[in-house]
Amino acid sequence: LRHARNAVWTIADPRAEGAKLVVKQPVKMHLHKKFLDGFKPSKGLRSWSGSSELLRRHVGVAPPVAYFEKAGDDTLTQNYYLCEYVSADFAVREMFGAYARGETFFHGVNEADAYRQLSDFLHVLHGRGIRFRDLSGGNILIRQGADNELSFYLIDTGRIHAFNRPLTIGSRLSDLVRACNKLHQQGREQFMQMYMARLGERFRWAHRLRFATYDMKVSLKRNVGRQGFKRLVKHLRQREG
Repeated sequence: LRHARNAVWTIADPRAEGAKLVVKQPVKMHLHKKFLDGFKPSKGLRSWSGSSELLRRHVGVAPPVAYFEKAGDDTLTQNYYLCEYVSADFAVREMFGAYARGETFFHGVNEADAYRQLSDFLHVLHGRGIRFRDLSGGNILIRQGADNELSFYLIDTGRIHAFNRPLTIGSRLSDLVRACNKLHQQGREQFMQMYMARLGERFRWAHRLRFATYDMKVSLKRNVGRQGFKRLVKHLRQREG
């Protein structure tokens, strides 16, 4: 399924015929991350703990099954997290991408209705004290039911922070700027007005500034950071060829 910083693949679930499990293993650790993560639990254990906490708080998540780790592993890559495979119809990233292209329906779901259902789900997530910290559109899977009712399932849960109280607006926004990164400006306004209304608040200029700052950060990372450097090297090689 994926092989970048982490390898992600599926295997047969021995507990049920025809069912599948997803396995995740870290395969690449940059030097600074290797140093910092040396003081933390393994990625496998962090994913297990995050998913278990979401399950305990009755938030939609790919159900955790197990984690394995090698004792004394200096590479920090010999650990594995297993969860049930969620047979989703699509992810929020795909849905937001369609609306950003000007489509008003995606898989038969009206744009406004999709925003309402997702904002309700994220309001519950944050109201139950979960700051996800990696709430990209690709980490929110969607299963479409009858009458276009959407069920949401979170994956990649190793970074969450859990609190015994609802999140502050600042913590909520740190999640929401990631979730809305692929969404066009008009869609963001509509989505955030719905979300903030659940808190009895308005979507204000200070909130919009958080989105603009995050957009700038992503743009710099893509164009100037490692990805930008890789594109520059590729471009130079093509010119030499």
